[in-house]
Amino acid sequence: MNSLTVEEQLRDVRLSLDFLNSVGSTTKNWVMCYPYGAYNQSLLQTLKRFDCSVGLTTRLAVADVAKDTALELPRLDTNEFPTAK
Repeated sequence: MNSLTVEEQLRDVRLSLDFLNSVGSTTKNWVMCYPYGAYNQSLLQTLKRFDCSVGLTTRLAVADVAKDTALELPRLDTNEFPTAK
């Protein structure tokens, strides 16, 4: 989404929220999982405008809510967990 114009970002977020509404999901305090981990400052501003509460990046780490910005949280990928033998 970082390669989209601001207008395209707005459109995509609106379409996503419209879909969530259509299936009965809330659109307050929703979570964004950045496609391919790609985002930029204009997208962060758009997400704030539409009440997004959490944004998940592809940065591999345990999130620290005291240090990490809510819209730029790292996460653990399931590929990083040990497998049972």
